[in-house]
Amino acid sequence: MKLNNLHKILRAIDLLSRRQGVTIDELAEELKISRRSVHRLLNDLHDLNFPLYDEREPFERTKTWKLEPDYVKKLPNINIPDIKFSSSELIAITLLKDKEAIFANTEIGKALKSAVAKIDAVFPKDFIDSMNKVKSVFAISNKMQKDYSEKGDIIDSLTTAILQCKE
Repeated sequence: MKLNNLHKILRAIDLLSRRQGVTIDELAEELKISRRSVHRLLNDLHDLNFPLYDEREPFERTKTWKLEPDYVKKLPNINIPDIKFSSSELIAITLLKDKEAIFANTEIGKALKSAVAKIDAVFPKDFIDSMNKVKSVFAISNKMQKDYSEKGDIIDSLTTAILQCKE
């Protein structure tokens, strides 16, 4: 097996392990392969006895593919921490999700996007939907928002300096 194929299989297992699962199109995009190759990959995982299943939300066209939750808990190197957020922390995170554009093209922006993706992977879809409804109550105008996207080098230098001072 080629190393590239192994990497794709491991990445697919990681994506299938998420609580909300993953669609064929998401797998294709993340793995940079065709939809047909995704189907072959899913068949290979099934042949390797990975407990895959699909589900479809009512009135939705696309299926979501997942690994059995009990199996995910047994996978090595997957640590799901016991994180307890307060209501105000959840609201703050939800409001911050929309502000990642402020830090576009910076390391902070990439880190924020990564953190939000991890948070979205942990919480159920209906919870995230309800938090987005809460967000509409706290609608914050973008009129006063500054655009720091062209200051990426300066922000990255400052971030690096701050992190080095903490070490």
